[in-house]
Amino acid sequence: MVYIGSWDGYVYALNALTGKEIWRFHTWRFDAEIGIVATPVVANGIVYIGSQGIASFYAINASTGKEVWKGVFLWCVLPLL
Repeated sequence: MVYIGSWDGYVYALNALTGKEIWRFHTWRFDAEIGIVATPVVANGIVYIGSQGIASFYAINASTGKEVWKGVFLWCVLPLL
């Protein structure tokens, strides 16, 4: 699978061979001008990604697209991995 963050506030999991969408995960967005500009990191079956909407950091199950946990940071999202 290929994982991408998008300006529309979604994280997408795509089939690497066909490009077909497997799942999508919606992150919270402050407004339509804020999306995901970070590159996802995948480790041990978890997709980690930061979102600009209220500076959130997500852990998403790589197979199902379900949220494992979310952290909200008041000032900024620092590189954690």
